[in-house]
Amino acid sequence: MKRTIFFLLTVMMTLSVVAQKKSDVNKLYSSYFTYSRYGLASVSYSIFVENGTTYLQRNLGFSGAISPAISHDDVPDNARLVRMPLTDAQLNKIKQMIKSKNLGALCQACKAEEAANAPKIKNLLVETIVTPRGDTLYRKKPNRMGYHQDATWGQTINWPGVITGINAEGTYLGTGSGLEIGGDLPHEARTAYTKAIGDIQDYLYQLANDYKKKHIYEDEVYRYIYGERGTKRRLLPNGKEEVKGGWYLDLGYDDEGIYLKGENPEGKKQTIHVGEEVMRRVEKMVEKGELENLKPRSSYNVVLGNCNNCVERNVFVGLSTMGSVDVTEEATRGIVKPSKEARKFKKAMAEVENINRYLCSLLSIFPQKSK
Repeated sequence: MKRTIFFLLTVMMTLSVVAQKKSDVNKLYSSYFTYSRYGLASVSYSIFVENGTTYLQRNLGFSGAISPAISHDDVPDNARLVRMPLTDAQLNKIKQMIKSKNLGALCQACKAEEAANAPKIKNLLVETIVTPRGDTLYRKKPNRMGYHQDATWGQTINWPGVITGINAEGTYLGTGSGLEIGGDLPHEARTAYTKAIGDIQDYLYQLANDYKKKHIYEDEVYRYIYGERGTKRRLLPNGKEEVKGGWYLDLGYDDEGIYLKGENPEGKKQTIHVGEEVMRRVEKMVEKGELENLKPRSSYNVVLGNCNNCVERNVFVGLSTMGSVDVTEEATRGIVKPSKEARKFKKAMAEVENINRYLCSLLSIFPQKSK
């Protein structure tokens, strides 16, 4: 069945979550590594206080798949964004770990070592050429492995009562053979410092994973769209049918936060911005209804119902990790067989109706759907 104009909107939507504007934010800790292992292009962590609550945020960037996310158990390792409030016990553990690492001394020793190595590495990166005329040219040596990218790292801490004034970053320079330029130079201080950063990150990684296991859909849903087409029909003199009318809902992120758009069957449109609690509620409803069952993974034995001249229904749920749900035909005709799939589908569509009623209640153009 042909997609409606409602779902052309999804093509224009990027798959990354647009961050909401923050207010009253105080960043205490941040660290990152890039290209540290296969499949993971970047990993970064930040601890910050927002409106009186201390959060940990983990961001992962992928250059390939570490493992396929085919079930809830695979979500934590593949979640691009985890944002979790920290308990007092977790905060105390993080503080003690940071204090025990002696990061101030490690940072200073690393900076001194890097500064001493910098002139020598610079010479290794430059090729000296003397032309036939006797001119001396200095040219950067080419990287024979063009796809190889340098790995970078960094850490910033300004945490009163823990440690302040930590701000360092560095690069592992790559060569055509994959070995580091200047690898025979002393790097013991850098190794000790980056290991300390890695130890802290390992703990933060596990915290984020444990939280994500219990909150699978939190920050997973980046968009929800529902649309109907063909709510008004009339027969033309030539015997053909004219289909008009429809309505839709669109919940997602923009530069101002979380928006909710809608259009009713009369063509009236409305856009409002809502709080984070709206997205959280929709995420819980998506999880409760298991909306991935709207699009069965094994469709070869699925039988859809007969539906002639019926209202076309479109459902799109954008999931950051698990793979988005985008259905038209199933949502319109319904699943008849097998019975197990039919039951799952019925439960999912019932939750779609609940989500729609909730979102419609927030828009003044849908007074008839607010009950």
